[in-house]
Amino acid sequence: GVWGFLKGVYSGNNKIYIVIESENKTNINYDLETITFITKVVDKSEKDLQGEDKVLTPIWQTELETLSKKAKQKMIFVFDKFTLAENKSLMFVMDEKEGERTLQIPISSKYVNGAEFIK
Repeated sequence: GVWGFLKGVYSGNNKIYIVIESENKTNINYDLETITFITKVVDKSEKDLQGEDKVLTPIWQTELETLSKKAKQKMIFVFDKFTLAENKSLMFVMDEKEGERTLQIPISSKYVNGAEFIK
């Protein structure tokens, strides 16, 4: 009932901007507990020379406490500039407060490293 997708990844002013759209198709509000961005190795067969998974923290994000029932919401996250190894992706994880619904969206390194430049 709750889904999301990547709307875009942009770069400019030494920042990375990630836009996510989520939708709650259920009749129950989705109260947010946490939103986390984690780097993950995509191909476990390759030796990961970049180290362990990392949690990336946005320097700014859209304030959102609840994804209302039957509603869509765009979220913007701003990070200091970063890149990802080709064998990694950035995983967006949104957890529900007092519930078990979790939304996960993998963001490929090609979207981050090839982010559209904006002024």
